[in-house]
Amino acid sequence: MAKLSLIIADLDESYARRLSGYINSYHGAAFLVSCFTRADSFTGYMEQQSEVDVLLISPEFYDISIGYTNVKLKAVLSAGALSHEYSGFQVISKYNTGEKLLSEVVHLFSRLNPSELRFSSYLKNAELIGVYSPAGGTGKTTIAAALAMECTELGMGSFYLNLESIQSTGVFFSMNSKRNLSYIFYYLKEKTQNLSFRMDGIKSSEEDDGVQYFNPPESPVEYEEINNEELEQLIQGIKGMGCYDFVFIDMSNTFDMKNYKIMGLCDRIVLVTLQEPISLYKSKIMFNELVKLSDTDKECVSDKFVTVINKYKDKGGESIESSAGGFPAAVRIPEYTRSLIKEDGRLAIDDEGFRQGINQLFKVISGK
Repeated sequence: MAKLSLIIADLDESYARRLSGYINSYHGAAFLVSCFTRADSFTGYMEQQSEVDVLLISPEFYDISIGYTNVKLKAVLSAGALSHEYSGFQVISKYNTGEKLLSEVVHLFSRLNPSELRFSSYLKNAELIGVYSPAGGTGKTTIAAALAMECTELGMGSFYLNLESIQSTGVFFSMNSKRNLSYIFYYLKEKTQNLSFRMDGIKSSEEDDGVQYFNPPESPVEYEEINNEELEQLIQGIKGMGCYDFVFIDMSNTFDMKNYKIMGLCDRIVLVTLQEPISLYKSKIMFNELVKLSDTDKECVSDKFVTVINKYKDKGGESIESSAGGFPAAVRIPEYTRSLIKEDGRLAIDDEGFRQGINQLFKVISGK
């Protein structure tokens, strides 16, 4: 699997070393990095290269870099407003986070080199975890987002994929990228090659907890136009990036063939329910439908389910099975009352019982 050759040329030695060190530490399987802080060593190296994938320079290196025609992506690392135009070069803010800067690099590279076929060089084989509820208001999205955060807190890579019609991604994540799922949907419709590589340039990443995700599409209608084949390509494309231990799929509340397709792709499915008649009734109806479908498809999707009772209230010795309406439930997450709004507007659950419940649930679905 070919790596992208990436050259950094910046007079700020501290910055150049930090950036190259970050890439080597966290993305060394995907990039072959060379770093220069002196013009003479930089030009000597470039004259020996037949081809370079990515060249990132500070403005001081611009004049000596103009003539290099063997570079697929040239970009100036900007520390602020630029004094003049840098013809033939893209502009990337040098003070982005390392993850955001690399995301911009990958996006620009794939856009400028559409026929370039690259494959992820990571090695992880992500487990796909669906989070579903046939009833609304169960706290499904809160649990899906919390599981993704729990995963990264334990030192593993996680991706949160929201596939609701009206997404609430921005409630829990900062959505700090300009790009979104609309780009992915376009690539799916155009049958673009090397989808995983392109996804790497579109994803967003949380600075404080490391969860990665896509921003919602421009319009909710776009997801409705995605067919089952494209849906599978989307999910397998995320898995194909190879840098996640778990992908958490926040599914819509509908029970249709699109969600049934997702269930078939998942390794585990978290069913979120409540101690109330409507939620339990809808869960029973869903399981009955799964039995009918399994008779036709010869696939027992219901065996993948892990049932969670959310907002649980202790009713004096009631068994976990009876509180879940008669079918086995693995985890009870107690009702929580403490939530807070962070300075950037994101919601966080500040409740020890909730955190313990999420930790227990993660252990159940991961086997760790």
